[in-house]
Amino acid sequence: MFCYAEVHPPISLFLQQPKAFKRIVSLFQDDSNPKLQFEAAWLICNIASGSDQDVTNMFRLEPNICAICCSLLDSDSILVVEQVCIIVVQNSMW
Repeated sequence: MFCYAEVHPPISLFLQQPKAFKRIVSLFQDDSNPKLQFEAAWLICNIASGSDQDVTNMFRLEPNICAICCSLLDSDSILVVEQVCIIVVQNSMW
């Protein structure tokens, strides 16, 4: 299950902006706005569905991304849990 339909999405360009990725990760961890948290999870899903190099770069930028995902499994938002469980984890291990 991939979130992005384009054959070559510009993931590597995005990952060349570490501050932007770090901001997305911070939104991903912020449970004060579950809708925004879900959107951040969706973006991380797209990154996790990229090339092997994209996923490697994602882990270089945030080595604890798996731990962050696991911590979000306790979220009160079923949408966030679904996004984390089904998509982010699956795509990063694909």
